[in-house]
Amino acid sequence: MNIKDIRKGDLFSESSVYTFIEQKGNLLTFNHVGSKQTVTLDSNYVEKLLTTADQYDSTVECGKEDKHWTQTQIDAAIKKGELKANHGVQVGDLRVKGIRTVFEEIGNEVFTCCFTKADKVLSKKAYDAKIAQLATEATAKIEAAKSAKKGVVTAATTVIEDLLRNPVLQVEAGEERILRGYKQQFSSRDGKYMCMDVDIFESRSVNINTLVWVVVNNVKYIVE
Repeated sequence: MNIKDIRKGDLFSESSVYTFIEQKGNLLTFNHVGSKQTVTLDSNYVEKLLTTADQYDSTVECGKEDKHWTQTQIDAAIKKGELKANHGVQVGDLRVKGIRTVFEEIGNEVFTCCFTKADKVLSKKAYDAKIAQLATEATAKIEAAKSAKKGVVTAATTVIEDLLRNPVLQVEAGEERILRGYKQQFSSRDGKYMCMDVDIFESRSVNINTLVWVVVNNVKYIVE
């Protein structure tokens, strides 16, 4: 823009993402993620106008879906003093947002979330190798009991029970992942949202059906 052409009443907007560098007095230095330029902001500006993905002052336990008031819950809340007699709450009103709704309502603000990656199906080769490894470990335990002249039958029974309680699956459960960043996609039909991970500066897909927790707007939402 041309600064000289700015007139009183002109309209402006800002949507920026910053990573903090250092603070000196009332001045805070940031890296502007989009332009990679270094900018300095006054502490009052930071406190009043910026949101952070790394701090929160309250925690809310929630489910995956929204929870709504029932008559039993209303009566119990009145009895405990959590609701006044003239509360105005009706059966069916929203009581606690689900984690899906929390994420869907995120706009341009930054956030941190923990989600589970998709399960991984092992190839036949990898599955066979896993079976062979477990068989080798089981045999080694039985041989160790035999060499030590301890109860071989007891050792074998223990090994077999362990294998029965923990069967070898051809699917490995997805690992938990942390993403700090912002949305690049604001609507989704399958629950998957493309987001920018500012720690690696790459786009990653977040599936709201596998969210474990989300920190946004100074609140940490944790799936029960």
